[in-house]
Amino acid sequence: MPCPDKKPVRSYLTADEHERLNRIAASAGRSTSQFIRDVCLGYRYDLFNMRNSNWNS
Repeated sequence: MPCPDKKPVRSYLTADEHERLNRIAASAGRSTSQFIRDVCLGYRYDLFNMRNSNWNS
């Protein structure tokens, strides 16, 4: 259940983009929601040195 002090952010993605986003978040060891929040707030991920290198496939 959402917290009353948090607001949702929406973005429309294609099915392929959504799948890729989920893979990248999993590679970073984060949920998709956590990953989106981190990236939007300026946290940088080294996408080339993550645990799973198949995020771009």
